[in-house]
Amino acid sequence: MDFYTCEGIETLHFVPYFFDSAIALLYGLPDLADKITTRHCKTNGAVQEPFNSEVCIGTPAPPSATGRDMFNFDLLVIGKCAHAGTNLSAPARVRPKWQIERNLRSYRWLVILQYLLKAWVGLEVTLIFRIFAAANRNMITQVIDEKLIKRAKELIDNAASIAVVCHTSPDGDAIGSSLAAVSVLSLLGKEVRAVVPDSYLENLRQLPGAKEIVDGAKYYDFACALLRDSDLVLCLDFNDTKRVGRLQHALEQSKAKKIVIDHHLGPDIDADVVISYPEMSSTSYLLFRFFCRLELFDFIGKDSATCLLAGMMTDTGNFAYNCNDPEEYVVVAELVRKGADKEKLYNQLFNTFSANCMRLNSYAILRKMELFPAVGAALISLSRDELNRFQYTRGDTEGLVNRPLAIPGMRFSVFLRQESDCIRVSMRSRGTFPVNIICQDYFNGGGHLNAGGGEYKGTLDQAIEFFKSILPEIDKRFKNL
Repeated sequence: MDFYTCEGIETLHFVPYFFDSAIALLYGLPDLADKITTRHCKTNGAVQEPFNSEVCIGTPAPPSATGRDMFNFDLLVIGKCAHAGTNLSAPARVRPKWQIERNLRSYRWLVILQYLLKAWVGLEVTLIFRIFAAANRNMITQVIDEKLIKRAKELIDNAASIAVVCHTSPDGDAIGSSLAAVSVLSLLGKEVRAVVPDSYLENLRQLPGAKEIVDGAKYYDFACALLRDSDLVLCLDFNDTKRVGRLQHALEQSKAKKIVIDHHLGPDIDADVVISYPEMSSTSYLLFRFFCRLELFDFIGKDSATCLLAGMMTDTGNFAYNCNDPEEYVVVAELVRKGADKEKLYNQLFNTFSANCMRLNSYAILRKMELFPAVGAALISLSRDELNRFQYTRGDTEGLVNRPLAIPGMRFSVFLRQESDCIRVSMRSRGTFPVNIICQDYFNGGGHLNAGGGEYKGTLDQAIEFFKSILPEIDKRFKNL
């Protein structure tokens, strides 16, 4: 399992020691119940009982700065003494050795326990349900293979310099995960730089550390030198070296050790460690798990938490799709506790538009949206002339492809945008409709179940006609989805 420091848990009122075993039994841990007999807190040589702490599950932490030291016991369910005025200042470090059952047979036992404590002990016990919440919050299921973690840790420990690289046209997940990696790994005493193949959206430039990113389009030689001379290259959010564009040759020729952390299907990169989990909604989410497994949770600060949350938000449309993993919201909660401001990020990433941007999107919906109700498809296309008419800048059509999905009956939506060398294809879908397969089979692309992309070599009119020509085949293939 992935575990991290038990911080910020709201304290309970004091729970007497003889109820520890009862709580252990409630969690289905009878083998531990008989081990819990005493609880002590040593402060400057004096043993105090009862004492105060936070709800924690696991082995004790090292001595805190104040000199308090928790003795050896397997389970802590401790709260605030009703008649004692002190609090244990340092949270316990969570090191669970067992899987706590997620679903208790019934909450009613906690209710019964609450009333028993009130009746028998005469203490005001509040927030007893925090016992359950704290246990859940301090564990997320182990996903990353332990062998990969050990090898990655070895490579990071042995590297003095690390280059972090992501894919072309970096989105929020690519930039967010890259900046978070730089922030966290720099705290280990490593020299870390982030490299991108080309420019990225303006709203991402406000993320902490973005000013230090090396743009390969502007500083090609420097970017290549970083990839060539670093001891370790961390490849984030891409599954093929072709995805780094102009930096592909430099990456492939680099003698540095390589770690890939990605959530796209079919990784095809020659690397020392490949951590690929397509079921993850974003690379940022996977990277958080990676940090936890490396015991680097304490190194995630406000800046890195902000970048990780930005990556998670952008790759799920602010948690609108591909986001049904309950543990993802456990991670979101921890990032917010670390200082990430989700409301501010939402306004920055999803709710800030120029006047020209709003006019362009309105025009696209009013004049250029075509619906195919029999198939459940929608199409929006914009030529270069139309884009120029509204002084288009990169990012102005971000999210446009999602708009038609609000129409009842639409299963997937397609946006075709004319570029200088090709027609860019973006697709989004609802439910189990696999736009990644459509992008892969017809548009030389890929992606995820509900979000994909690709390109078409030809004119915009040809791309539109091609899309319309494959609609019957798409409907036949995926009619029952």
